[in-house]
Amino acid sequence: MTRLLLDGTLERIPLEWIHHISALSTQELGEVPYGLIKEDWPTTLQEFVRQAVELGEARFRPPGPSVLVELPGSLSRGMTPQKQREVPGLAALVADVCRQARCTSVLDVGSGLGYLAQVLHHSYGFRVIGLDCEPSHLEKANNRLKLSGCSKNIHYYTLKIDDNMQSVASVGSLLKSCPPHVECSCGPQETVHRKFNEGQFVMVALHACGRLTPTMVHHFCHLEQICAVVCIGCCYHKGAPWFPL
Repeated sequence: MTRLLLDGTLERIPLEWIHHISALSTQELGEVPYGLIKEDWPTTLQEFVRQAVELGEARFRPPGPSVLVELPGSLSRGMTPQKQREVPGLAALVADVCRQARCTSVLDVGSGLGYLAQVLHHSYGFRVIGLDCEPSHLEKANNRLKLSGCSKNIHYYTLKIDDNMQSVASVGSLLKSCPPHVECSCGPQETVHRKFNEGQFVMVALHACGRLTPTMVHHFCHLEQICAVVCIGCCYHKGAPWFPL
């Protein structure tokens, strides 16, 4: 949506398309991304919708049962339905990136109450550092961790990262001082990967609000311990002065 506005895409929509699109009901308009095409539409508009639907199929395709982990009650406790959808999906993606990067440690930025961190450890066996700028989240995340059945290899810290080298130095120091991996029964499918370099981290954020996305990229560029970034950006209108990225 951000690029759509910045690049003036809406201003380049053909006038003959606008006439037909404006005639659609709200329900019909919502069905266009799923393939709704009217017979009286111009050929160019029909072909555009067909191509757009084909390119966007992956977004609407439900994940296979082997891709996502099933959340046990101890991990899903307190999660909203939205979080119960988002966390397993992102955890699976992060796990895949970690395998490719030969990495067994994750830095979860904006970790909140630790939903993602716990799934990454309990389901995949990763060592996780969780950072959050809200002090109140630290106590709640640790209390939730105690109820999960395993509090090993997940470490929460209160720290606000920013776009300066002092922040980079603070994060780098924290990564170097992180306790080593402790053997436990979590994530047996990842056991074989623990021989990988523990000094490397994949940096992740489920909701990188506003400036957090470019801030994470800034840290990635300056910290050799961070070997990959998985970032789901949001609230781009809060990104000034780094807007657009």
